[in-house]
Amino acid sequence: MTQESRSQQNLTIEEPNSKPTKITARSLFDLTQFRDVDAGIRLTNSWAIITEPSVDEVFVRGKDYMETSQKINVKSILFPLVAAECLRTPVRIDHLAQSKYHTWFHDHIDPDDKNIFVLIIQLQVQSVNATFVHYHVWEGGLPIKTDSTQFNQLFSEILDGGDDFRNARLKLIPRIVNGPFAVQAMVKNSPVLLGTKVKHRYFRGKNYFEIDSEVDESYISAGVLKLCHRFSRSIVVDMCWVIEGQKEEELPERVMCGITIHNLDFSKITDIPSLNQNKLSWKQKKEDHESKQNSSDISTAQNLRSNSPHDVEENSNSPHDVEENSTTAETYELMKSHTLTDSRSQSTHPFQRMYSANQTEETEEKAEREGD
Repeated sequence: MTQESRSQQNLTIEEPNSKPTKITARSLFDLTQFRDVDAGIRLTNSWAIITEPSVDEVFVRGKDYMETSQKINVKSILFPLVAAECLRTPVRIDHLAQSKYHTWFHDHIDPDDKNIFVLIIQLQVQSVNATFVHYHVWEGGLPIKTDSTQFNQLFSEILDGGDDFRNARLKLIPRIVNGPFAVQAMVKNSPVLLGTKVKHRYFRGKNYFEIDSEVDESYISAGVLKLCHRFSRSIVVDMCWVIEGQKEEELPERVMCGITIHNLDFSKITDIPSLNQNKLSWKQKKEDHESKQNSSDISTAQNLRSNSPHDVEENSNSPHDVEENSTTAETYELMKSHTLTDSRSQSTHPFQRMYSANQTEETEEKAEREGD
């Protein structure tokens, strides 16, 4: 990537209250803002520090693996890590990219932008009501064109193939970098076709592919995760994802993506908005609407109190106003039951005086008729 193309791209890590910026065709990631030759990317959250695995410590099947069983050190990780989230979820949430919850994907990715492709991996840990999500972006969109023709072909088959093929090929390589002996003894640094051990769900969008894994579905994995949860604040773990090559023409393998989690503190993870919280927000909107209506009614009453007897007399001279505001029996009864008093002059409200004057005129007319 040239310096000129880098300067045209843009990526920022938002503070909690900052406004996110969606990635568009003219505003792509500038990964160099967060990488250097030695440390690579580093994301600091309140609940953990996130980096990428060191390529020196990751080994995959080499070109001659089918004959020699020899593994080689990878050159690089193909899909760069850009973000990670750890969310508290009371229920399992599938297909985060199309959910109603606020996630990094919703806040930053334009779903119609075909100039990028996002790989989303969600590890659902229902035993602790949490989910861990990491995001990886390929600049340029589909089709994916890396320097490995073998990987390009396999990734295309992953996108377009069925779940059976995906489960048989997507491989997780875990490694405990640092942690208590009990955890290191239980978590073997061995590759596993995770989709054959626990339930995986796959979702394909215009510019994304999401893998949802129920990592504590099986009895064994639940036991391992329970132990890791207990010591999570003292554990550093690598997780690399590889598309397994099972034929000579599919080798050597390449690392599709990877993440390193440092000292995850589950007590500091972010709550994801629940449906009940959404209902409360609608209730709040209704209360705000009623409050505004009450304020409008009070304002109308204040305007009525500010009218003078002269204004009433002037308004009564207009034929239109007389027609629009003709006094009925119901209006008189309402005036009788709601006598309004001006707090400033302590005088009877004009409406009440109107009612009294009309009542006097009716009495006089009645007396005249009786006299006749």
